[in-house]
Amino acid sequence: MSPPEYPHRLHPPSDLYPTWQGDINQPLVYLGWGERNFAREAIPMHSNPGWTYWILLEGAVTLQNPQGTQNFQAGEGMLCGPALPFGFPIQKATGVKVLNWIWSEAPLSETQLAKDFYQTFSFSKDQTRLLAALHEQSRISTLDTSKQNRIELFHIRSLLDLTFQKAGETQNSSPGQNRIRAARQWMLHNLNKTNPASSLARFLDTSPMTLHRLFMNELGESPGSHFQKLKMDHARHLLKLEGHSVKSVAYEMGYRHPQDFSRAYKKHHGSAPSR
Repeated sequence: MSPPEYPHRLHPPSDLYPTWQGDINQPLVYLGWGERNFAREAIPMHSNPGWTYWILLEGAVTLQNPQGTQNFQAGEGMLCGPALPFGFPIQKATGVKVLNWIWSEAPLSETQLAKDFYQTFSFSKDQTRLLAALHEQSRISTLDTSKQNRIELFHIRSLLDLTFQKAGETQNSSPGQNRIRAARQWMLHNLNKTNPASSLARFLDTSPMTLHRLFMNELGESPGSHFQKLKMDHARHLLKLEGHSVKSVAYEMGYRHPQDFSRAYKKHHGSAPSR
């Protein structure tokens, strides 16, 4: 028995609700926002002519797709491809507010996503506020007919993809992995420090002992060892660039004496920085 076929077209709500529709050949195909009343008006199963980004701002609602139904709470959303049918059946959902984009091109991702791709997300309050601001800017951008409009939409789309990507990474990571990611970012921005453990612990609002235990559990090495590895790897990168001497790199890495830097570099890489 062949699977049921669903219409492949835009299926916006009635004129009671705010929407914007563009040209299918343009980057941005559709925008939807504001209140929805699924107790009065359902959206039947269909697939959109583009990549759908959908976020629930307020309320709770049930979405239907070929795999079954899924409940969404405020702050949650989904991303799906143009071959994935979905809909919103009649339900007792009240006080519902949504944001919705449909883009003609696939997300800016390192891997090519299948057209029936489907993933759900849980956004932080800060991410939700950012998404609301991006949607408002998207609506303003639709009124702009200048050549800069396409550039602005590209930047909006980039931030949108990045926000969804970060939300996906966060929900698929353990709390320890998230703290390690934050610690590594701090280290990369403070490679000139000589003893960063106490400053990093304050940044993460934890104790040096807890920080040490976190790194040993997640990476199998101490914060100091990991920091030294990042520092020496970055030093090697700088030394390969034209105009960077051993002395200048030593000072940039926080060493008062180039000889100390050379010893540390040789210990880590097995050869002198001059080579």
